[in-house]
Amino acid sequence: MTLKELQQWMLNHDEEDSWWVAVDGEVQDNLASLPDVSKVKEQYPASQISVLHISNADDEDAEWIIFERDPSEFKLAKDKKGGSLKVPHTPTSIPEVVEEEEEYEEEEEPEILEPRTSGGIATSEEFIALQEEVETLKQEVASLKSLAEELKQPIMEAHQVLEEREKFLEISENSLFDKAQKQEVLQTELEQLREELHERERALNHREKAAR
Repeated sequence: MTLKELQQWMLNHDEEDSWWVAVDGEVQDNLASLPDVSKVKEQYPASQISVLHISNADDEDAEWIIFERDPSEFKLAKDKKGGSLKVPHTPTSIPEVVEEEEEYEEEEEPEILEPRTSGGIATSEEFIALQEEVETLKQEVASLKSLAEELKQPIMEAHQVLEEREKFLEISENSLFDKAQKQEVLQTELEQLREELHERERALNHREKAAR
């Protein structure tokens, strides 16, 4: 089946774009979408590419479908190595695919992808547009980072000024505290001297009264 036929099959059956892929009878480890299957076909033009929809993985009678580019009828997948195709182990039990012998057809001209359909298949133009959008976003992020670096310098300078002012205020508070303590000590000493003077004055008065 061709890409368009598989897309139409998904639309008719309301199925997701998720397929097991086999290259010359060797099943790949991961599920793939139809655009990925088309890329695999481009990478291995001389190989037989077969697909099996994930919804049929548990069906014992499920048949692998040869992926082609031009319209053709269903063809069962052929394992060139002589063994049956097996889907990789998954959480659910997937049966072994029944093998049937068929002739491999020569590679034909590649098919140009149709524009995006309701099945969610993206064209190469849309993929390029997405790449351009990603590059634009990267440039904007780089500009924002550059702007952040420019703003960081004055912020750091302001932070340094604040730290210096805090240190100055701390030193000033400590100095004022020391002065207050010294003033309190002097005040205490003055009180003691004043008390001593009063004692001496009382003593002198007492002596004068006694001398009379």
